[in-house]
Amino acid sequence: MKRPFPLFYLLVLILAACQQNDPNTTVAPEWATLTHPGVSLSGTYRLAVVVIDNDKDGNKVLSFQIQDTGGKSLYQPSDLFPTRAKTYFLWDARDRVWVYSSQLGTSFWQKEGESWVKHRYDPAVSSVPLPPPIKQDASVQH
Repeated sequence: MKRPFPLFYLLVLILAACQQNDPNTTVAPEWATLTHPGVSLSGTYRLAVVVIDNDKDGNKVLSFQIQDTGGKSLYQPSDLFPTRAKTYFLWDARDRVWVYSSQLGTSFWQKEGESWVKHRYDPAVSSVPLPPPIKQDASVQH
């Protein structure tokens, strides 16, 4: 009996290791991915990650939509997030949308009156605490 090629096993191990480090493989309800809209902790909103375009290298460029519980879009920023960078989309406990991008830094959007307003996170001046998943990421850049 012929033994399977060892390179095959190496490939399987590498793929398994990559999936274990991906926060999108086990998705908490407040996280949003391309295949899983995040639900705000209040249950009032959904956060959908959407593909806007592809960059010159064929990598997806993403944005997000804040939706009502039926999926109707309430807000979509003009901000674009390349998938070649590590990027998280999630809600915090106060219905703020947080986006962490290893290339662009950290920002959050909160509802102010009838509008969603973007705030760039700056630890030196911000009184808004980072959500634990972003705070725990050792590579957070501000």
